[in-house]
Amino acid sequence: MILRLLPLALLAAGCAAVPAADRPCSVKVEFGSYCCGVDGETKAAVERYLAGARGVARSTSSAWGREGESTRCVVTRTRADTDRIYRDLAALIPPIARRGPVAVTTADGRATPTQTQR
Repeated sequence: MILRLLPLALLAAGCAAVPAADRPCSVKVEFGSYCCGVDGETKAAVERYLAGARGVARSTSSAWGREGESTRCVVTRTRADTDRIYRDLAALIPPIARRGPVAVTTADGRATPTQTQR
């Protein structure tokens, strides 16, 4: 009897919700620099958007460079939230890099087009 229920128990365990703190980034926004800092205007627009965006379970930023380079990690509540937030953030990224490159990517491999430098 126990062996017959084991597959159901394993299936149920695989469907358990993963806490937001343990989930990988649904959407990443990376701010780079060519020499003199990141695109502060775009970074501020991204921060404003994320502050009021619905569907964000968690959003953290990690600095990795000397000129303001950083990565914003956004964990969303649902796949639909990921899709909407990715589209909205991608629309905020200018096609021509103002100061440094900005990239938006998703965990499933979608990415904004590569920016060109002025």
